[in-house]
Amino acid sequence: MGAVSANAFIKTRACPTSEEISSRRLPRGKSAQIARHVVGCEFCTAEQSFLSDYNKVTGGYVPAEMPANLRRLAEALLMGKLKDSTKRSKYHYESALGRTGFRV
Repeated sequence: MGAVSANAFIKTRACPTSEEISSRRLPRGKSAQIARHVVGCEFCTAEQSFLSDYNKVTGGYVPAEMPANLRRLAEALLMGKLKDSTKRSKYHYESALGRTGFRV
């Protein structure tokens, strides 16, 4: 494997952490040091841009409701009701899944 070029798009040991790049609560000297680094580092510039867009998302996450048919299938699998259907013929297995509302 060859040596990495000086202009490679990678994070180095000299780069600040993601938390430092995105933090707004750093001491003034540290903040200025990071700002100077980001200006000269293509990777950190891209990371700062990404993190600033990511931090704009303020809404909380609300998981989607599981569809009723998927819930019935998951409950049947968890309770072991469909475990014997894998031993049966392909067509019988399809009809067992059909009862849950799924078609193969």
